[in-house]
Amino acid sequence: MTSAVRVLFFASVRDAISRSQISVETEGPYTVQDLLEHLQKKFPALNEAPANLLSHCAVAVNEVYIQKSNFEKCKLRDRDEVAIIPPVSGG
Repeated sequence: MTSAVRVLFFASVRDAISRSQISVETEGPYTVQDLLEHLQKKFPALNEAPANLLSHCAVAVNEVYIQKSNFEKCKLRDRDEVAIIPPVSGG
C-alpha cells in the first residue's frame, strides 16, 4: 500500500536543499528513521557541513516532537506531516 508523507523543512535545512517542503511516497511500514535515510540520499547537501546537518535536527510528526531514540519505532502513515527543524541559535 502506497502512502504519501508531507515533509516540511525549516531554516538552514531549507537553505541547504533550496526547498521548503516535499511529498515522499512510501510503501509498507515506513518509519521516521527510514524517511531520514531517504532524505540523506535524495539531498546529499544534508550530509555535508556543518557536520551532518540532519543528525542535529529535531523531528515532529503532526506537530508532536519525536525523540531520536524513537525514530526507528515511529511509523508514518498516509498524509502525515513531518517537520525537520534544525537547532536555532540566537543572540
